Amino acid sequence: MSEKKNVTIIVNGTPFETPKDDIPYIEIVAMAFPEYEKHPERTYLITYRRGQGNKPEGTLLPGGTADVKEGMIFDVVINDTGENNNTEKEKKNIIIIVNGTPHEVPEGDITYADVVTMAFPDYGNHPEKTYSVTYRKGEGSKPEGILSPDGIVKVKDGMVFSVSETCQS
Repeated sequence: MSEKKNVTIIVNGTPFETPKDDIPYIEIVAMAFPEYEKHPERTYLITYRRGQGNKPEGTLLPGGTADVKEGMIFDVVINDTGENNNTEKEKKNIIIIVNGTPHEVPEGDITYADVVTMAFPDYGNHPEKTYSVTYRKGEGSKPEGILSPDGIVKVKDGMVFSVSETCQS
């Protein structure tokens, strides 16, 4: 009897090994956003390519599983539209500006990774890069500031973020 070989899949540009033939939606979300549990109000949109059989590309829905194969690619983004998520209907969506581009996000907190990904969609593919994130027109007693890599800030309608890649020496 032969041993099951691990399969390497790519999630937001990062390789992950798995011994599984199929992998649930939530495990792929956890690979892309390790701190996803801190934001239970969020849903995620997962698209894939280089998949199995008659469905080599498609969308993985919450609660679903994907039959994985070597080299399969998953792209995971925060689903700002609130599709497939009833709790989003209870929250108000607001507009924030990231590097001059408006983004609709749910009212509440936003992470450094969320903001950087809006400015640089390939952020997850380049862990060696660092970014400077500043904001203005923010909430209450801290209307402007710097968002650190492990930081979270409460967003407000019209809040402005500036994200730039920093040089490491």
